Parts: sequence; C-alpha cells; structure tokens
Amino acid sequence: MDTPKNLILIVDDVEQNVAVLSQVLRNTGYQVMAAFSGEQALKMLDKRLPDLILLDVMMPGIDGFETCRQIKANERTADIPVIFLSALSESDTKVKGLEIGGVDYISKPFHEAEVVARVGVHLKIRNLERERLLHIEQLQYMNSEKDRLVQIVSHDLRSPLSGISGLVQILSEGNEAHNPDTVKYFSKIILQSTDTLLSLVNDILDLAKLESDKVDLNSIEFDLKEALIGIIELQKFIASSKGLYLKLNTDADIIKVMADKPKLLQVMNN
Repeated sequence: MDTPKNLILIVDDVEQNVAVLSQVLRNTGYQVMAAFSGEQALKMLDKRLPDLILLDVMMPGIDGFETCRQIKANERTADIPVIFLSALSESDTKVKGLEIGGVDYISKPFHEAEVVARVGVHLKIRNLERERLLHIEQLQYMNSEKDRLVQIVSHDLRSPLSGISGLVQILSEGNEAHNPDTVKYFSKIILQSTDTLLSLVNDILDLAKLESDKVDLNSIEFDLKEALIGIIELQKFIASSKGLYLKLNTDADIIKVMADKPKLLQVMNN
C-alpha cells in the first residue's frame, strides 16, 4: 500500500508563482492545492487541512502576516507549519514573520532546489512532532492501564484473599478445626478460591489481552450451586463484619451451567 503523499497549500495572488511552485512540488511527489488570497486560503482550511503552507507575504486584502495570525489562532490549524514567500529581504520583515508563527522563509525569485529542501526539512520536523505526540499518548495510555491494574489487584484480589484468611483462621482455632468433614469442606473452598486467584493473576500478567480488550473464554460444564455455596462460605466472614447475612435461596440440588468457571467466579466474588 502506497504511503499517502503530503499535501501542501500554496497561497499567492500571482498565478505564475503558483504554477511554478505547483510544478516543482508535484515533480517531487507532493499533492498541491492553491489559493490566490488570504481570505480564500482560510476558507479552504475550513474544509481540508494541508501538511504545510507556503504563504506569500504581500497580497491584496489580508496580507500573509494577518493570514498567518488567523491560522495560528485557530486550534485546528495552529500546528500546520507556515513558510513565507517574499521578495523582501529586510531582516525586520523576516523577524516579524517568525514572531507570528512562521517557521521559515523562501525568497523570490524561487530556486527549485531551495524550495524542495526547505519544504522537505519542515515536513520531516512535522512528522517527527506527530510521532512524539503519538508516543506521549501511548505513554499516557500505558499509565492509565497501570492504574487500572492496580485497581484490579486491590479490589479483585482482596475479596477472595480476605475470605481465605477467614477460613484459615477458623481451621486454626477451636474444635471445628478437628472435624475432618469441616477441614475437607473448607479446604475445598480454599482450593477453589486459589484457582480463581491464579486465573486472575494470569489475566493481569497478560497485558496484551488487557490492552486489546480481548479475553479468551474456556467454557466447561460445572455445578453453579456448588460454586455459589463456596462463594457464600468465602464471603460470609466479610459480610458478617459489616452486619450482613448471606444465604443461597434455591431448591435445586444441582444447577448445571456451561461457562468459563474462573472468570464467572471472579465476577460473582465482586
């Protein structure tokens, strides 16, 4: 696929100047559009944005300096580089153009090599600036992803870990810990919770999935009721500390579902 050609706007009230510059730039591989006054150029910029503007200083109506001021005052066009075209060689004139936002001058009469060189340099600078801004956006996105991961760790991991801690505390205290059935039951819940935590950690480490918002689902058939009972047992210690009581209200012996079990348990734990 061909790389899009840079578009250059030529603004000059002399048709011959426009024709000469257009030919030089097209021969170099650029696209060209032309305006013959500052007013016409500003109207064209409302519809299409070029990559660079060649702007004549001396024009009837609003001159090149005022045209440049209006271009730089508009947020949509402010970052477009403007190279002034002028037969005036006074340093004060050049300084004025640079002070209002111009990046360079090309003297009349035009020299093809100079036109090509100056245009090429400033287009490269503009492209580098675009890459810099894109890099900044990418860094900002990565920072926001990092913050999101911190929130996931602090929220999604804290809940099951607190439940596991509560179960372990029960197992380590009192006579219940010596009941083999209780130990087996709580151990099963803890194992189920650690599987959920491991799955969550794997998702966090898989940055590619998080950045592209693509998550692989591995569906299996399992008993949802059994999973819910485990979650309630895990969460009831947290709930009781807040004055809440959790209860599973169903008459079904088994609730078979087809889903990604670790991810579904992660959602229900939250």
